[in-house]
Amino acid sequence: TQVEYITTTYKQPALVEEFISGQEFTVALVGNEPAEILPIVQIKIDGRLKLDDKFYTFARITSERLEYICPARINQELKKSISEAKSFDLPVSIDVVGQETLKDSKVGASISEISQRIPGVVINNRNNYAQELAISSRGFGARSAFGVKGVRLYIDGIPLNTPDGQGAAGSITFDSLDRIEFMRGPFSALYGNSSGGVVQAFTRDGAKDPTLSGSFSYGKWDTFRESSTFEGQAGNLNYIVSASEITSDGYRDFSKFKKDNLNSKFTYQISPDTSATVLLNYNNQPYTLDPQSLNPSQYLANPKQFQCSSATTCSSKKQTRLYRQQTYTGFILDHNFSDKQSFKL
Repeated sequence: TQVEYITTTYKQPALVEEFISGQEFTVALVGNEPAEILPIVQIKIDGRLKLDDKFYTFARITSERLEYICPARINQELKKSISEAKSFDLPVSIDVVGQETLKDSKVGASISEISQRIPGVVINNRNNYAQELAISSRGFGARSAFGVKGVRLYIDGIPLNTPDGQGAAGSITFDSLDRIEFMRGPFSALYGNSSGGVVQAFTRDGAKDPTLSGSFSYGKWDTFRESSTFEGQAGNLNYIVSASEITSDGYRDFSKFKKDNLNSKFTYQISPDTSATVLLNYNNQPYTLDPQSLNPSQYLANPKQFQCSSATTCSSKKQTRLYRQQTYTGFILDHNFSDKQSFKL
């Protein structure tokens, strides 16, 4: 076999890859720091673009049976998705969580549901909505008891952090997202001096046809989540609007909460090279009760009890609770001068 020939002739291990039938594409990179990425090339063998069982090998580079189609004949949607998947255009430590994984998440209420698959990222306070998610990226933010400190948060390029670095991860929900990117390591300093890591969410474009979709889920302790998404294309205007609500009585006493989210994106194609995008994100928590932490003896006695906020009285009316309402808006102007030069404001 070919593997035996390589191992016996060259005296080195052979790399065996899975063969996937279909079309063949290749991309060349020239130089480094930074590398120049050349246009996508499609391989044509024996006059056919759909290769079936044929495949591109080094031996066929000079063959007359081989043709190169450059630029490759791919539609604009695929070309755009390939361009957007370049992960900040930097050779850094980064993980991307795509639509399929987001759809398969447990409830879709917070990014803590997908953080387990990201190395170096730890998210605490997953089940206490009165205390914001505590995100740690390679140790940055590890000393924060609650909330985001030292990690930058973005939705479609709009920062969710205050000037001191404090962030609100609760504004990120999954219903209308295309992907979430987790950047770790020193390159995250490109996003500011308080960024030990970067979490960036991207809203997907709306469908071509007007589409209304929804979902609901129900779980223990009267936990209920419902969501609806309306999206479509009207002339040059592409839109997507997603709203969700989650309520629960909570596992512990005095841990009831309600949380509403709205995320929307409107993109108008001014010309083939220019587009304008308006973003709106709204987060409302009209009531979120905080049972607070227990000491070991209290936990062993009753893990569901709440901790009294006052040393003199222990009334639920005087317990700690949270009311939160946040609104983020943004405007993006995007213009392409050429295939290699663009301007974004």
